[in-house]
Order: sequence, then C-alpha cells, then structure tokens
Amino acid sequence: MALALGKTLGELRSEMTVDELALWWAKYRRDPGGQWRDDIRESMHTAAVCQAHGAKVKWRDLMPQWEPDPVVPAKTKAQQIRAWVTEHNKRKR
Repeated sequence: MALALGKTLGELRSEMTVDELALWWAKYRRDPGGQWRDDIRESMHTAAVCQAHGAKVKWRDLMPQWEPDPVVPAKTKAQQIRAWVTEHNKRKR
C-alpha cells in the first residue's frame, strides 16, 4: 500500500488511522488490484510473445504460483490491525 500511495511505511504508520486502514482493506477485498493483476497482464503479454514464435502456451500456464493467504474473517483482521497499531504506538512513546 505504501508503494501505491507513494509513501514510506513510516509515513503510513504515522499518518494513517486504523479506521482508514480498515477502509483501504475493505476496498482491496472488493476490488483487488496491484500485484495479482500485474501478474495476469504480464502472463498474457509473455504468452503472446511465445505464441508469436510458435509456442503452444496459454497465459494461465505462465502465472506464478503463490501460496494462498489463510482465510481470516474481516472482523478478526480488523482486530489484528487495531492490536498492531496499538502495540506500535506504545513503542513510539
């Protein structure tokens, strides 16, 4: 998120509230972008180049295989974020 917003992690930690982070998280869950979509785009591009050279390949075959994230209920995720921010703020004092 820091990269997408053009900020450092330190800037995000000091400027973003837990509520705002929860809103960004909800937006991402509704409309995921970023790395996953970039992987699809790059796989399609690579497949097109390979196919132009005669390779019998589909873009799905070129997608990186990442470990799936564990499924965590949204309420639990919000609690984890609040706990992390609370702990982080204690360390700053």
